[in-house]
Amino acid sequence: MLTAGYALFAFIYTFLKVKNPQHNLMTYLTIWSFLILTIYLVMSVFVTSYHIYMTSRGRSRSVCKKSVLPKAAYSVLNGISTGLSNTGFTDKSNAGDVVKDVNEKIAPTPYGTNNQNDVESATSSLSVKSEVTWYMIMTWIFADIVYVFALIVTVVYFGALNPSIGRTSYGDVNVHGVNSVLVLIDAFVVARPVRLLHALYPALYGLCYVVFNTVYWTFDKDNNVLYPYVLDWNHPGITSAFIVGLTLVGIPFFQLMHFGIYKMRLYIYKRIYGSEVPG
Repeated sequence: MLTAGYALFAFIYTFLKVKNPQHNLMTYLTIWSFLILTIYLVMSVFVTSYHIYMTSRGRSRSVCKKSVLPKAAYSVLNGISTGLSNTGFTDKSNAGDVVKDVNEKIAPTPYGTNNQNDVESATSSLSVKSEVTWYMIMTWIFADIVYVFALIVTVVYFGALNPSIGRTSYGDVNVHGVNSVLVLIDAFVVARPVRLLHALYPALYGLCYVVFNTVYWTFDKDNNVLYPYVLDWNHPGITSAFIVGLTLVGIPFFQLMHFGIYKMRLYIYKRIYGSEVPG
């Protein structure tokens, strides 16, 4: 909540503080990325609050009755309701699907009840259905994008752009430096897994910005250069090399870095609790 509040404050502050910018602020990749960071953090607060509210009402526990489910299924769903499996948010409708499908798979047959493998198959596959909701998917995609591009913005700004500018304001520090701090804090405390193939999402996001930047530049090829010497189509060789390098090296590198942080979280959990992360 604190990180979301600060991100929202910094985003509003940037627009209030910058007077008569040379280009509309929303043309910059920095602002695009900070906006996504703000949306992600604020959305995470609401999603988490919703989960806590639903858990406190006991809705997710409504299907976890021994009279309805066998012991194995009850155990899995009880893990969902108590948060042991890091399931996030269980919709009532999905919970009904769990009961229906589990009952179908483990119902008695003319030759006796189904075996334990059927129970485990039913509960494990359906617990995944109830785990992932559309709002979880949205926060995950936003995180995949901003985890990579917040760090790219920081590295490119302080490594290539700031030396030529020669000054750094409080607003610049917020959107070019604090953004990465907020991302790293989130990366170390969040319970969401990291998938290497999700590097596709920041790559697509970067492609969208390159297309936008190119179209914007065509309207005024002399003045509509947002990132001189980095993303400047008046020097297509340098710009193309930067884009290729970012796509083939930068994005995969930062995705691997976050994957390493994820593996570190799993290791710490195992060292503390003596077991693998449930679910």
